[in-house]
Amino acid sequence: MRLSRPVHVIPGLPKPYQNEPPNAWIFRILDLPIPGTMDVSPWYITDLGTHGICLYDESSRVKPIREIHLPPERQIALETWIRRQLAPTKDLEGRAIVVILTDPERTLFILQIKDEDHPLESYRGKRSLVSATRVSGESITETIHRDLYQEFIDPRVADDILRRMFALPQRMLYSPQRKTMVLCAWYVAIATSTKHFMYWVEKLLHDPGVTQAIPTCLSLHEVRALAEQECENPGSSFISGQHQLLLEAALEI
Repeated sequence: MRLSRPVHVIPGLPKPYQNEPPNAWIFRILDLPIPGTMDVSPWYITDLGTHGICLYDESSRVKPIREIHLPPERQIALETWIRRQLAPTKDLEGRAIVVILTDPERTLFILQIKDEDHPLESYRGKRSLVSATRVSGESITETIHRDLYQEFIDPRVADDILRRMFALPQRMLYSPQRKTMVLCAWYVAIATSTKHFMYWVEKLLHDPGVTQAIPTCLSLHEVRALAEQECENPGSSFISGQHQLLLEAALEI
């Protein structure tokens, strides 16, 4: 399908709290080098197919147009991004979308600690699940695909997690930070083995990505201890009561 106009693949300008351009993930999932701040990107997406794209390279005189085949997970994320480029929107929806990353025994979990650069002061220093921010017009599936590729430096890790994810019924959680109930869509991805889970840990903790958060790994014992603190002092340890989802995942899945 030919797009209504070519979409220029550019890195974009990073915000003060980001350590790389916001569109760097597009270059990674397309296996393209990320241009420097003073360089002009020569790539344009001209066509969108079922399993990939057509990319026009204005710097190439030999083969300016080439097809790039993508796995379905990357295709969903890229289609979502392209649609936003053709019809920009900045409206964010308040619904929380989170992913629980755990080992086969469900005794270890990968979380995030919001750092001091997070734009919401009430979130700073608090723990949360890997989360996504939904933009108006996106489905929940589209949001989680786009956001995981944005968050994780290695797209192969996002590929792996997205293929193993399954959704659970949405929940209403009370957010002490917002002082209101928040509708939460949540997913779970279970590693196939402890070795597999530790691969996620190594990749995510050593390549923390672009978000305003520090990845961390907690045991179920540590989660329970923090949950007790949360009961005594709501909002002191977790964002939006997300410890409840962790405890449910450990007991019921």
